Order: sequence, then C-alpha cells, then structure tokens
Amino acid sequence: MPDVCPACGMFALENLERRCDRVRCTACGHEEPVAILPLFVVTGASGSGKTAVARALQRIMPEADVFESDILYDPPMPTVDTTTATVDEVAARIRDWVRERLACEAGG
Repeated sequence: MPDVCPACGMFALENLERRCDRVRCTACGHEEPVAILPLFVVTGASGSGKTAVARALQRIMPEADVFESDILYDPPMPTVDTTTATVDEVAARIRDWVRERLACEAGG
C-alpha cells in the first residue's frame, strides 16, 4: 500500500494494519496484498566474489531480481584510490561526477 490509502486518502502509515500477506487501512478497511520478499545486499572488496554469490543466489532463486549497482550509474561513478588521494581530491571527483550526472538528467 502506498503512503496514502488509495481508497480513502488517509495517510496509510498511521492507519496501517498488517495481516500475513495483506495490509489493511484501519480508517476505511481497504485491503491490498503484499509480498514480503527477502532482500540480499552483497558487499565486499573488489574481487571478493560478490558477483559469484549473486549469480548463485539467482540460480537458487530464479524468481528473484538481481541488480548490479554498476549499471545504475550513467555516467559511471568515479573510482578513486583513497589510499593516495587527498580528501579534497576525492571530494572534487565526486563533485564533478554529481555535476555530470545532473547535467545528464537535465538533458545536457
């Protein structure tokens, strides 16, 4: 159910009752089905096997969606070697990336 009940317009988080696989607005009684699915966030250093784990999960759970964060960034997020870069250099790279990203979203 969204933040606002689609049936009565009340703010749903204040009037929400969970029942197994359904949520119900206590203000008007409107019910909607919900699917409570597991969420796996695989993190780790480069080369530690994150992709292998994600692919194994996908084989075990073919109904699951697997998202690779690298494909979400266009332009690609900068990689900065923080062992040699200063804080100002890291901040500048991130600032430039954000500006480029905003320009892409604005159509430029």
